Amino acid sequence: MFGKILKTLRINRGMTQADLGSKLNISKVSISKYENGNQFPDTDTLKRIADIFNVSTDFLLGREEAIPQNLAFDDLRGLTEDDLKKVNNYIALIKKQRQELEEIEKEL
Repeated sequence: MFGKILKTLRINRGMTQADLGSKLNISKVSISKYENGNQFPDTDTLKRIADIFNVSTDFLLGREEAIPQNLAFDDLRGLTEDDLKKVNNYIALIKKQRQELEEIEKEL
């Protein structure tokens, strides 16, 4: 489970195995072994991985199912300014629709 979670987090951040290995001062081969379940990081490395992805070690180990709140924000990385405007417009539309629905429910 750890390997699958690690790979998902790494890919969602747009990182290669070499990128993550560099941040942890370990080889990309070690990252590959972690992701394939052939090796498990020591406690210190596990904590550093959690810090890099801003998740708990419990999340990395599959003990915590809640998705970190910042994960959605990480998905915004790499978007153009035009894309970000579209995202903001969509959020505004959702809020407006929710407000209109609440007003209708009050009238009933």
